[in-house]
Amino acid sequence: MKNETTLECFDKIDGDNYTSRIPNIIDHLTYNKVDEKTGKSVVKRLSVYAKGLYRVLKTVAGEDGVCLRNRDDLAELCNMSAGSVTNAKKELLQNFNELGGLPLIFIDDRQKRTSKNGTIYHAIVVLDIWNVNNDCIKNNTRISSFEKPNGGCAYGRYHRQDENVF
Repeated sequence: MKNETTLECFDKIDGDNYTSRIPNIIDHLTYNKVDEKTGKSVVKRLSVYAKGLYRVLKTVAGEDGVCLRNRDDLAELCNMSAGSVTNAKKELLQNFNELGGLPLIFIDDRQKRTSKNGTIYHAIVVLDIWNVNNDCIKNNTRISSFEKPNGGCAYGRYHRQDENVF
């Protein structure tokens, strides 16, 4: 009888209001970068700072996938410096091999309405990558060899069509 009551209790919890889901593919994403010392192209994985920022962005972005928090707020939420947030944003903007050359976020520069001198802020749009994540799991695809569908730009497939991300 206790188990039934406990299960009933868990069934009543609305997880969508209190949780964030992070695609597993985040831990496997790679991008190409030129090594400044050697000049050679190297394959890099996401840093812990970029993963941490991504998790916070997914949490605060809301249903529309847009985060309007400033850099200092994000730094506090991520428990990192403001400079680390800037570097992590740059990393999340890389063209990821497993996403067909797409980044994890887009940054839309917007002007504050109340600003007299044209102050710009970033609206960070978190790209919906659940289809890629699910395809990899469903098809048992090795994540490191995931290719963009049809050889073309995968952008239209992996975000909501009604979203203006640029």
